[in-house]
Amino acid sequence: MTPDERPTQADVEQLVTALFQVNAGLERGKQRNAQASALYLLQVIATMPDASPTELAVVVSLHQSSITRQVSLLEDAGLDEVSVRRDLTGRDRVVAGRLPADIGERDAAGS
Repeated sequence: MTPDERPTQADVEQLVTALFQVNAGLERGKQRNAQASALYLLQVIATMPDASPTELAVVVSLHQSSITRQVSLLEDAGLDEVSVRRDLTGRDRVVAGRLPADIGERDAAGS
């Protein structure tokens, strides 16, 4: 990258502002709508497919028991790709199989 290609301070500020707006929108959505919260959790699980409920709780700013409850609700809703399993050490892990490509679209539509 040459000095001419580097982003300006204004470019960085615009990007940071946009990211904060997206995060604020996600936070509002999580608080207003349980489906939005579940969708956000699915997005995080997709990036951390073998994480513990505690690790996921830190990322999504929820209590570990809330993560376990939400994963259980996802299982009850028929999303077999996500489940809580015990690993060889006896610790719980949220296991994500291959999530359908349209999972975000289906959850956003309320199905």
